[in-house]
Amino acid sequence: MTDHNNKKVSTSALSSDSREFLYKQIANRLREEIDKNVYSPGSRLPSMDILAAHFDVNKITVLKAMDELKNEGVIYSIPAKGTYVTEVKRTPREERQKQRTGSNGNKKQTLTVGLLSQVLSPEAFGPYHLSIISGIQEELGRKKGNLMLMPAGDFHTDSEIYRMAMEADVDAMIYLGSFHNALLTRLIRDGITSVVVDHAFKGCSTDSTIVDNAGGGYLIMNHLLELGHRNIALISGNEDHKATTERLEGISLALANQRMTLSDISLIPADFTRKSGYEGAEQVLKKNPECTAICCMNDEMAAGVLQAIYTLTDKKVPQDISVTGFDDVQLSALTHPPLTSIHVDMRHMGRIAVQRLFDRMEDPNSNPSSTLISTQLITRNSTDRPAT
Repeated sequence: MTDHNNKKVSTSALSSDSREFLYKQIANRLREEIDKNVYSPGSRLPSMDILAAHFDVNKITVLKAMDELKNEGVIYSIPAKGTYVTEVKRTPREERQKQRTGSNGNKKQTLTVGLLSQVLSPEAFGPYHLSIISGIQEELGRKKGNLMLMPAGDFHTDSEIYRMAMEADVDAMIYLGSFHNALLTRLIRDGITSVVVDHAFKGCSTDSTIVDNAGGGYLIMNHLLELGHRNIALISGNEDHKATTERLEGISLALANQRMTLSDISLIPADFTRKSGYEGAEQVLKKNPECTAICCMNDEMAAGVLQAIYTLTDKKVPQDISVTGFDDVQLSALTHPPLTSIHVDMRHMGRIAVQRLFDRMEDPNSNPSSTLISTQLITRNSTDRPAT
């Protein structure tokens, strides 16, 4: 390993006038030096004292910069030894692409595609993502490909996820669900050919397949408003999920058309699980017993709401209170009564992702595209006009 303790870092001073925090400036400066190979993979960075003296800041500021780079998987620390630039133990992208051809120059008959996701853990996995994966498997089967599931739980750091992706023995990669954008940017840049499913962000440099969450949010709230509901409760999803933000945008637009805002309805935070739906409904029924409709951001929570209504009250759905879901998973047609929901063709989303992945393997220099999966209102027996 190379030791850079006696090596000078970039000499340009930090800007005290910049709106960017000093630790962010330091992190960016070090990241640039690493990208330029000033600090090569496996080499040790200058010590905390040297960096603090060089940038004329305290060690806490340097520590925050280091923590940011560690979270991105750029560097790692060994106790009592120092901080090092992450080493990638796998071959670079170009070498990996070559491995997809045999010695005669022909393409391999069978390709293995990795599916890396943080939603494959028992706590997060549900029918929504199962349907997406089913679509991925269907399309891969048509293309004679194999799928390798790569669960990345909440207990994995960004650095560990990065290493997992870089060292995976696969020919291409699908990233499913939410990741930190900085991490996903590095995975796409440094890794093999890949696509992103059910997540997108500004500047994404590969193909993505996403749901029109805003459009679906508008449709479901507009449905309740057109029925005449005004005393509405909304059981939301995880605050850090992009789907939650996007669905709220559509819901807000539908409310705005009636000169209403989110502050005019009861907003209950939840986490997309059936248990949180039950608990959210319990809260609504206790604090706002006159509520005429409960809108849920997915079908799992809506099923929990139905359970709470029938367990805790003598209300009937939809005669006394309407309930809606989102995603239209198989469960939504089997509840009592069947749920009004927003249909999302998750299997189609999975199939499209594989098609885009194989297109990109054929033409890796093509411009990245984003495919928007449309949504549709499915009206069933869980909604009706409010009782007069």
